[in-house]
Amino acid sequence: STRSASCWTGSTLMALLSPKQQSIWHEIAAAPARWNVMAGAVSSGKTYLGYFLKAKRMLRLPPGNCLLVGKTYRSYCRNVLDPMRELWGPELIEQPKGDGTVRLFGRRCYVMGANDERSVQKIQGISLVYCDGDEFATWPESFFQMLKSRLRQPGATCDLTCNPEGPRHWAKMFIDSEAARYWHFTLDDNPFNTAEFDESIRQEYTGLWYRRHILGEWVAAEGAVYDMFSMERH
Repeated sequence: STRSASCWTGSTLMALLSPKQQSIWHEIAAAPARWNVMAGAVSSGKTYLGYFLKAKRMLRLPPGNCLLVGKTYRSYCRNVLDPMRELWGPELIEQPKGDGTVRLFGRRCYVMGANDERSVQKIQGISLVYCDGDEFATWPESFFQMLKSRLRQPGATCDLTCNPEGPRHWAKMFIDSEAARYWHFTLDDNPFNTAEFDESIRQEYTGLWYRRHILGEWVAAEGAVYDMFSMERH
């Protein structure tokens, strides 16, 4: 049953994951890193793999504060907590409380949004052993810079997911600095999508949007005049 706390181990989990997700799972297990970034195409399996990574983190990390961050509080609950609750049920993934906390597998976590510069104040002074970041490329850079100093408890680690932005975006600069372990996703990395969906979404995006949302590339949108231009077609 997927409602079992043990469903993220062994052959049962491998049956739920794509080859790309399986490879990442084994890499993270073999050599834990401080920063783990999964970025790329829409509907490519980044967030889904994160559901199982968080289960692993909650059960294996040393004691300490855990932080869950999205563009907004509501978007994190919608994108991450609600689907996780469908996997394991409300006993293991509880409903968030009014004080901005939630229990995952019995472990209390803080949940918050990082949608403007004032968000920095929310994490000043806290020491963290874990952070999970959804849509992290949409955060203010100041929040991310403060987060670096908050992950200071022994064994601290952070898992981040996002869709690509421009090639000079601060998130891409961080990835290129080699401070993080980075995995790039394309739409083809998710074999669980239906053929009809794949065909439809490929037709709906062109030019730079095709490169971002289908190929998962960090390409510039600002100043684009012919956004349908393709090096291959033209």
